[in-house]
Amino acid sequence: MLQNHSKDRVSNKYEVRLRRRNAMWIHNGKKECPHAELTSGLCSNAYFNLSEVCSFPFENHWLASSLCANLRGQGLKTVDFVVGSAYAAITFSYEVANCLGSRHVFAEKGSDGEMLWNRFQLPKNATVLQIEELVTTFKTTEAVRRVIIEKNKHPVKFLPLIGTIVHRPQKLPIKYFFDNEPITIVPLIEKEVWAVPQEECPLCRLGSKRVKPKNNWADLIEC
Repeated sequence: MLQNHSKDRVSNKYEVRLRRRNAMWIHNGKKECPHAELTSGLCSNAYFNLSEVCSFPFENHWLASSLCANLRGQGLKTVDFVVGSAYAAITFSYEVANCLGSRHVFAEKGSDGEMLWNRFQLPKNATVLQIEELVTTFKTTEAVRRVIIEKNKHPVKFLPLIGTIVHRPQKLPIKYFFDNEPITIVPLIEKEVWAVPQEECPLCRLGSKRVKPKNNWADLIEC
């Protein structure tokens, strides 16, 4: 089962909201119930399918407003641009931009999965806040920042904050850096979620079948 870390920052009202919309799944420990096979090939006992909640505009707005309050609590005042990543984070980052009175832009994914920056150009020294719907390994977040630095015609000023609905690393506490600069993750929900190779998976040993979560979402949440 998913275990809370002593330093997890968790607000039950957000978890309740996600569970109500079937956007959050945790394995119940029964061998007849499947578990998650992640894109990385690792097995996991939990999954957040946030499109299930962000597809409701009023839910998206409520979550974004809540995150904006958390960001302001971290000292955020004004920002020129809010940038999201493809694809699940786009509508959420748009709502955060609306809440902050900022302009919204987003990165895109190419056919082979690489991050692209073709649609927008940011002015010189613009302040930029990154927003994700989910942060697991920081790789997507890092890729968005890297492609803007490399492909935008002018240098911009990234804030050292990343806002997200869910932060679900394998271990807490965890520190992130980008080009040696410390980055603070500001989440609504923060939990440890394990992800292990199939040969080390306790659920595989139990006899639980592993499945691709998004393709088998109903099987996961109904078991």
